[in-house]
Amino acid sequence: MAKIPLIRKGGNYGQLTVKFSVVNSTAMEGLDYVVPKREVVLADGDRNATIDIVIIDDNIMEFAERFIIRLDEILGGAKFGDLTTSTVTIAKSDFPNGKFGFKGERLQKTVPNPDRQAKKETLSIERTGGVTGQQKVFWRILGPNNPKQVLIETNDINSISENRKVTSGSLIWNDQEAGVKTFDLYLEPYTTWEIEKTFVIQIFDIQGSPQGVGDGEIGPNIGTFTITISKFGHPNGIILFNGIALTERIVDEPETGTLTLRFPIIRRFDTGTVGSVQVFWEIEGPVSAAPDFQPRNGSVVIGDELWNADIEIRILADDVPELTESFKMVLKRVDGGAEFDINNTVSYFKIRYNDYPHGQFGIIPKYQSVIVKPADLSRHVRLNFTRHDGTFGAVLLTFNIRYDVPQSNIIINNTAGTVKFDAATTNVIMELGIVGDGFLAIDSTFTVTLIDVQYLGQGVTMPPKFKLGETETKVIVPAIAANSEVGFKSDLFSVDEVTRTSLITVVRRGTYGTIDVSWKSGLPSNPPVGYRAGKITPQLGTLTIANGIDSRNFTVE
Repeated sequence: MAKIPLIRKGGNYGQLTVKFSVVNSTAMEGLDYVVPKREVVLADGDRNATIDIVIIDDNIMEFAERFIIRLDEILGGAKFGDLTTSTVTIAKSDFPNGKFGFKGERLQKTVPNPDRQAKKETLSIERTGGVTGQQKVFWRILGPNNPKQVLIETNDINSISENRKVTSGSLIWNDQEAGVKTFDLYLEPYTTWEIEKTFVIQIFDIQGSPQGVGDGEIGPNIGTFTITISKFGHPNGIILFNGIALTERIVDEPETGTLTLRFPIIRRFDTGTVGSVQVFWEIEGPVSAAPDFQPRNGSVVIGDELWNADIEIRILADDVPELTESFKMVLKRVDGGAEFDINNTVSYFKIRYNDYPHGQFGIIPKYQSVIVKPADLSRHVRLNFTRHDGTFGAVLLTFNIRYDVPQSNIIINNTAGTVKFDAATTNVIMELGIVGDGFLAIDSTFTVTLIDVQYLGQGVTMPPKFKLGETETKVIVPAIAANSEVGFKSDLFSVDEVTRTSLITVVRRGTYGTIDVSWKSGLPSNPPVGYRAGKITPQLGTLTIANGIDSRNFTVE
C-alpha cells in the first residue's frame, strides 16, 4: 500500500472533498497498481489525510516504475496550493539486476592460526535472480573484532591483487551472466602468541553498467561472511594462584571486626597480558547458620596489560563455638580469553577452632540436691553436670563424692564415677543412692569434686576443660532427707484451768522417715516449797510422726 499525504493549511473549518486522477507513466494501472477510489474526504477540523494506492505484488522481476497523481477538484470552499501533482515510484522488485551474496550453508568459519605459511581460504559470491546489465560487486574486510572498522593492515588476513596484499576487491558479472565467482584470502602465520581475531568480509557496493541499467542488490542475510582465526599460545594469559595462596593457611577468627584474607592470582609469566580478564571464584566448604566469612563467591578483574590481582574475603568475628573448619578457594571460570593452570586453581585455608568447641564443664551448686523418692523413701544425691560453650563430640567426665561427716556410717553407692556427655548434650543428671545406718544430719554436706575431663573422639582441636570456679561444690542435706532430731517445742507448757489439760507439741529437725516417739510424765524430784502433788494422766505414751511431718501434739490431764 502506497500512502500519499495530503495537508490542509490555513483554516480547518468544514468538510472537504478532494478529487484526484491517476496517470500512468512506466507503471500501468491494473498491472502494477490499483486505485480503490478517486476522492479523499477531510472532516471538519482535520488537517491531514492520505491518498491510498494498492501496489500489486507479484513474482515478476521488474525495474522501478512510476505513475502520477493529479489533484483535480476540491469541494467545500477550499482552494489548491502550489503542489497539485505527485510522482510515485514503485521500487524495482525480485532483483531484475541480480541478487548477490556469499554462497554456503554456514556463512561463518573458525580456522586455526597458521604456524609456518599462509593458509588460503576461498570465498564464493553468487548472482541469482535477474541478469540484466554488467554488475561489479565490491567487497572489503572489517575487523579485527570490530565489525564496523574497515581493515587496513594486511598482516593477519589479505588478498593478492597485482602482486600486492590488499584488504578489499571486486568481482564482475557480465550482462546476462549468472552463477558463482570466487576470490582468495590468505591467513598469515603467527610470529608470536596472538589473540583470537574475528574478521567480517562484507559486500558493501554493487554498481551496474552501462549507466541507467540498474544496480544489482545484496541479498538479505547473505551479504557478509565471518572468519574467526583462533588464538595462538596464550595472549590473554594463563591464570593461577600465587604467593601466599600456594600454601595452606590457618587463620584465627578476629575477636571484633573483620580480618582480610588475600588470595593473589597472576597471569603466568610466560603468557600474554592482552585485554582485561574477569576471574570468577567460589569458596567450597562447611556452611553454617552464622557465616564465617564474606563473600562466599565473586569475581575479580585483571586489567589490560596487568599481571596480577587479589581476591579478598573477610573473616568475621562471632561468639559461636566452632571446630577447626577447612575450606577451598576455587577458581571457577575466566572470561576474556584467558585459561586456568589446571594444576593451580585451588587454594586451601582453615579457620581455627574457637570458643571451646568441645565445651567447658562444671558442677553448679544451685542445681545439686539430695532427694527422697516417694515410692520407697530411698535417698539419693542428685548431681547435675553442666557443659558450657561448644557441644562438639563426646566427652567423659570423672568425679568423686564424699560425705563431710566422718565416721557417720553414711555410705554412698559410688564415691567415684564417670559421666558421659554425647555430642550436642549440655546437661547430664546422675543419682547416687545413700545407704548405711548412720545419721544423716540436716544441713550436713556432701562434697562433689571434678577430677578429669577427656574428649572421646579423634582429631581434637582444643581439649575440653573445667569451667573456672565450678570444679567443686557442696550439696546440702535438706530437712526432707535428714534424720530427725526430736524434742519438745517448749520446755514450759500451760494448763487450761477449765479443762485442766495441757497441749504438748513434739517437733523434729529432719523429717525423713516415720518415727515413733515414746514419752512419759511425772513429778519433779525436788519440788519447790508449797508444792502439792497431783495426778497426771496418762503417765506415758507413744507418738507416731509420719514421713515429712515436722511436729505432732498430744494432751495430758
